[in-house]
This record gives sequence, structure tokens and C-alpha cells, in this order.
Amino acid sequence: MTRPMGVLPPDADGRTLNDPLDEHVLERLLGLVEADAQGCVLDVGCGRGAMLERILARLPCRAIGVDPRDDELRRARERLLRFGTRVTLHAARWDELAPRPAAGSLDAAVCVGASHAFADGRDALPAACAALGALLRPGGLLLLGEGFWRRTPDPEYLAATGMHADELRAHAENVAVGEAAGLVPLAAVTSSEQAFDLFESAFWTEAETALARAPDDPAARARAEHVRRWRDAYLRWGRVTMGFALYVFRAPG
Repeated sequence: MTRPMGVLPPDADGRTLNDPLDEHVLERLLGLVEADAQGCVLDVGCGRGAMLERILARLPCRAIGVDPRDDELRRARERLLRFGTRVTLHAARWDELAPRPAAGSLDAAVCVGASHAFADGRDALPAACAALGALLRPGGLLLLGEGFWRRTPDPEYLAATGMHADELRAHAENVAVGEAAGLVPLAAVTSSEQAFDLFESAFWTEAETALARAPDDPAARARAEHVRRWRDAYLRWGRVTMGFALYVFRAPG
């Protein structure tokens, strides 16, 4: 999905995820993951390492995080330092990663808001399901966070955000994509309006705070104007048009 330009907002009010997830939903569904000390979990688009931190704090397994953003990986390294050699972080795009985990080697794979790492546009979700599903051991889990259309998007909303009507699917269609990849759906939980509001508002806060601190900075001014346009589009159309959900699929076997 197209997002406001520039850096991600800083951690605020305990939010460490760059996606509109409800904490209680995340904790419940992460609790489905099982892995022993010989097991391994992969997070593509791991960002600041918040997902991996939750998993490694509960399970004795190893973990691999992949993200192309150096600033995010720096924060992930700080967050995950206490887990030592149990975690390996790669500052790379998925298509640049070498070596990759072997087929059938993972207890779980996580990809939240990062299906674009596998393909562009409408092809991203099926490509992510196919690629990550192939890496799971029999019975392994895929936790996938993905946007969806609550209703047909207004042309004005698409024009204001730079999104495309075929960029997302309906909620039920996202589940069907996982099934088409041979995976078994276990859960599909949509984010609340409050979680989405908090997520979007964090961008507004970051941009307006930066501008207030440097009112003569052209970059801060440009970012604030961009975020304000996105804010207006979100409040007018996006809040009732676009949703987000966390899907859990199980590999057969």
C-alpha cells in the first residue's frame, strides 16, 4: 500500500509496530506459534523487531529478521540485543537475501504489511503466500498482515492517495488467496477503528511535531503538507474504505 512519504513515526504511547494492529489480537494470534530450541521463525519486513521480540521472549527458538531499511534494523538490533545469537537480522530486500531459509525449515513466518517484498500490486499477496508457505514445515504457521477494501474505493480517494483499485482485495478474498496457495486458514481478525486511528494519527503527530521544531525547514514543510493531504483523505474516505487484518494460515501436513 502507498503510505505517507518519509521516515516512520517514532515509538509513541507504547506503539512499536508500523501497522494498525490491536495489541490483544496480536498477542492472541502470536500465541498460536510453537517452536522449540531447534526451531526457527522468519519475519519479512521485521522493522524495529517488535514481532520478533514477542516471539523470542516466549519461545526458545531462533529467529531471522529481514528488512531493507537500515534505520529500522538499527532499532531492531537494539531491541533484540538481549537474545544474542538466537536472532539474525539482514538489512536487505527479500529478492536480495542469500542464503534464504530452506524449504520446509520454518516453524512460522511473519509478514505484516510487507507482502510488497514479494511482488508489486495485486500480485504481492499470492506471491507472499506461495513463497513463505513453501518455507514452512508441515503444520507451520504463516502470520500475514494485509490491507483490504471494506467497500469499493471512491475515485477521489484513489486520486488523493495514489492508490489503485486493484491494489487490495476484499477481506474474504485475502483468505481465499491463502487457500489457493495450499494453506489452511486458522484466523482472520480485522483491526479495530481505534487501532487504525492510532496508527494514522502517529504520522500526523510526527510530521506536525517536526514542523513545529523547524518551521523554516523545506523538507519538514513538504512532509507536513503531504501528511495533511493523506490525513484529509483518510478522514473523508479511508476510514470507511480501507481495513487491515491479521491472517493466520497453517501449512498442510
